[in-house]
Amino acid sequence: MKKLFAAFMAVFLLVSGSGACLAEERMLSRGEIPLDETGAQVLQELGLFYGTEDGPELERNVTRVEAVVMAVRVTQGKEQVYEGGMGWSTGAISSPLFRDIVYPQHFWAYTDLFRAKAQGIIAGTGDGYFEPERSVTGREFAAMLLRGMDYTDVTTENAYDRGVELGLLLNNFTKSVVKQDMPLLRSDVVRICHAALLTKLADGRQLSDMLIETGAFTGEQFNDVMLCDGVPAAPQEFADKLNAEMPADKNYMFSPLSIKIALAMAANGAEGETREEMLQALGIDDLDAYNAYIKGLMETYAKQSLFQLNIANSIWLNTDYVPGVRFSAPFSELIAAYYSGESREVNNGNAVDEVNAWVDEKTNGKIPEILSESDFLACLVNAVYFKADWRTPFQPEATYEQDFTDRAGAVHSIDFMHDTRYVDYYEDGTLQAVKLPYKTDGGLDINMYIALADRELPDLLTRLGTLEFQSRRVQLALPKFEAEFSTELKESMQKLGMLRAFDETAAQFGPMYDKPVPSWIGSILHKSYIKVDEAGTEAAAVTAVVMPGGSAMPEEPVVFTADRPFTYVIRDDANGEILFAGEYAFVE
Repeated sequence: MKKLFAAFMAVFLLVSGSGACLAEERMLSRGEIPLDETGAQVLQELGLFYGTEDGPELERNVTRVEAVVMAVRVTQGKEQVYEGGMGWSTGAISSPLFRDIVYPQHFWAYTDLFRAKAQGIIAGTGDGYFEPERSVTGREFAAMLLRGMDYTDVTTENAYDRGVELGLLLNNFTKSVVKQDMPLLRSDVVRICHAALLTKLADGRQLSDMLIETGAFTGEQFNDVMLCDGVPAAPQEFADKLNAEMPADKNYMFSPLSIKIALAMAANGAEGETREEMLQALGIDDLDAYNAYIKGLMETYAKQSLFQLNIANSIWLNTDYVPGVRFSAPFSELIAAYYSGESREVNNGNAVDEVNAWVDEKTNGKIPEILSESDFLACLVNAVYFKADWRTPFQPEATYEQDFTDRAGAVHSIDFMHDTRYVDYYEDGTLQAVKLPYKTDGGLDINMYIALADRELPDLLTRLGTLEFQSRRVQLALPKFEAEFSTELKESMQKLGMLRAFDETAAQFGPMYDKPVPSWIGSILHKSYIKVDEAGTEAAAVTAVVMPGGSAMPEEPVVFTADRPFTYVIRDDANGEILFAGEYAFVE
């Protein structure tokens, strides 16, 4: 049986709580709701949102007619609306729709209004009038959009409750404008429509899937937009900050992506300053965009056939800890919609066994357990399993023992893999690095970076993704190794500015539960396993190896021998994500 490199991750947030009460979720004022520039860019690139001659005008109130056009365009697709799809056409219009909109040839949105009225999306304001230039309110627009998604039971009165129940209103920005029935800005409409793309229609299909089926845009276009426009800010900066907190006296490996996903799930159940601190520590500017980005990223990874990169999420509630408390429907629905997260209930008797069994399954037995006690109210879990072949494997017969000098100065004779080949190589006065690709498909480009630094470089993980590597003939000598690592990240995250989430008296996790209950993060557990051998490593990539011509004899190879402590990074270069990072400094 061929050997492959495999790395496995599990991140756990142990959330404690008590029976005292907190205030209900606070609705935001208009001044607390930012403009959704990211959502506007996403919808523009998908052909679902257009600006005016003055730009997107996100700060302007949206009119009722603009709202109808947006609702029809997003729920039906542009081509169907303007080309007479689904049996509708401007030729079918022979009578006025409303008393204040009489002549179809003179009104720019008549076709959209005709279709919206015929499908029950709109009914007018009474006495046969529509009032096209009046501002639309939050409840009015939510009702329009949900009716356009074929939910026939929606009214302006129940639009908020149905929107929350169906997963359309998943954050405090959209909830606030709809529940308080605010006059909507164009930005609010964009934010709600952006969320609608990942909401299910009445027939069970996701809206974006229906739009792909009907030709509004392609699946590739949708994934590209969601993976690019929703990319969180500076993922490598977060990785470097965490890397600085890792131990110097042992080998370590951690997954910035895994840690970030687990904490982002928790942030979706937080509010106020707790949420703000968490997002700032994670480097996430827009949590809505990050949720959509992770959904797209997970879907992309799940489609690959040449390697495995499986991301699994789950949220667990101990019903014995605070009897009567459950996860709130909006929170559990958001986790399911964006993170494919399972929501499970356990008790003091089975919590440890159930969670550990889930982890064991998701990591293919490489991390058999993580919990030892059931002393928690909620446990949010992320597990990453990755297994891939090198694009160019090492030959087992070229593996032999060589000396490795660890950080303490001790010399050990261990197995090194050897080969001389053209690889991407970088060298300057302080750093020597190679980039080794993995077999990948689907346009992904995943590589392992191995770096030998002459001094400590605090931004090393970030730098590796920006260096200008060149194809060089390199004489490689790399250790064949296996390592495990576990750590508690509470102190590290506190140093990054995430303080209130750990404070029993200040933490704000009200939106996570269906009843007011004080809740805070007690610990963040992280555990990893890695194995590197001749056949593979964790990650995937398709990298062209340039073979220079014009010389009768090959160039003298550069020597790259990792016989002293080195840093390694497994990076998805297509999406700018550091999947795993670690340091091999001691022989275990």
